[in-house]
Amino acid sequence: MLILHAAFYENRLFVWGEIPAAPEPRVNRVSKGRLKASKPPPFPHDAGKDHLSKALQEAGLGQLLNGLASETAVAWLPTHKNRPLASSPLISESSASREPVAISPWQVTTLALSPPAEVELLCACVNQEVLAPGVIIGKDLRFWATALRFAGSLAARQRFLPGLTEIRGTYYARW
Repeated sequence: MLILHAAFYENRLFVWGEIPAAPEPRVNRVSKGRLKASKPPPFPHDAGKDHLSKALQEAGLGQLLNGLASETAVAWLPTHKNRPLASSPLISESSASREPVAISPWQVTTLALSPPAEVELLCACVNQEVLAPGVIIGKDLRFWATALRFAGSLAARQRFLPGLTEIRGTYYARW
């Protein structure tokens, strides 16, 4: 089982996956001295490139993977007692505690899709909850699919005002 997530960053759609993690033994760690600035810890439910690629292939979207390399990105996720909360009870049981939840950075393995691949993935997700057996569409990916559908409906009905914006010598079409 894999829950597929997506986020836009710097005009690119990044997808990443969440899977059930193997239980870790509890270790009490005591910090001595100053804390050093370091990278965020790896997300324990990170699917990694292999699971993510396999899930997209099972969904019939293997062609999106041509020439893609995985990248490590930082996702800011709900965290309770230094443990990230899973997005679904299918991944991990949620904490029943009433203690406050914080948003903390975690490293995830992502694939940055090309613009045509972005559109193909988002179109495949429109009005769907599952892409393939065991491949669930996360709420964030469903949001982006709905946003694409809305933008497409505006364009089809000619309900937009096109314009151009210059950013560092490159022109971009904007509404």
